[in-house]
Amino acid sequence: MEAPVFSTIDFDKEDDPYDSGAGYIEKLTRLSSNMQETVDYFVYSVGLVTQEVEAAAEHEQAAEAFANSGAVSASAASDSATSASGSATGASGSATLASQWAYKTDGPVAGDEYSAKYWAQQAAGMVQIPAAGIVTSNGTTWGESLPAPTGAIVGTTDPQTVTRKVIKNSAYAYHDSTTTNDLDYENGSVQRWAPSTGSQTLTVSNWPASGTLGELLIEGVDLGAATIDWSGILWVKKDGTTTTTLADTGVKLQVSGVDFVLLWTRDAGTTIYGKVVR
Repeated sequence: MEAPVFSTIDFDKEDDPYDSGAGYIEKLTRLSSNMQETVDYFVYSVGLVTQEVEAAAEHEQAAEAFANSGAVSASAASDSATSASGSATGASGSATLASQWAYKTDGPVAGDEYSAKYWAQQAAGMVQIPAAGIVTSNGTTWGESLPAPTGAIVGTTDPQTVTRKVIKNSAYAYHDSTTTNDLDYENGSVQRWAPSTGSQTLTVSNWPASGTLGELLIEGVDLGAATIDWSGILWVKKDGTTTTTLADTGVKLQVSGVDFVLLWTRDAGTTIYGKVVR
């Protein structure tokens, strides 16, 4: 609503208040109308002011609530920052302590406890390399090394030559070959053999290398009960000559019993000599 605008109403002494058509009555009517418009505008203005006051009050409450919320947020942010700072400090301290447990070498980390690197250095300093030769030990400390041979040290399975050694309290390997006709020399130099009856052929495999002597003592069970082909073995007779026929030696094998047969070769089995031990 816009503010009312009024024109000037002049009353003069020529106006007749008792003449209904005169200007006096007309002016009073205009004056009354102007006053009513003024009252209406005043009431409207008071309403606007009231609304503005109420809005200002609401704004003030909102501002106060926002300020309070901001204060709470600021306090929470401050607490979070303090907590984060404490966590960072704690993490830094833990990292430093972990590094000391791993690498510190200039003293203990805690009490009389030292780092991993310290003990690694201590262990490295304790390692002793024995002198050249064959190493000896009493189970606690290293002993004086013995002179090493100029050749290869004796192994466990590979063929090697032992020179100028005294063998004491040794034993020969014994193997029961049962009825197997192929006797493997690597099973032992003393073997039991009980062939089946009927025609049988004896073979011996894996003799030692040529240039070395290989001897095989056979504990034969009921050899006379079988017809045995001895595969070209040269049997030594009483006069020192040899024959490929065992019967020519004058020996008869037992049908029921044990005969000991000695075989030997020095050329890896190319030539095998034999003799029944009686």
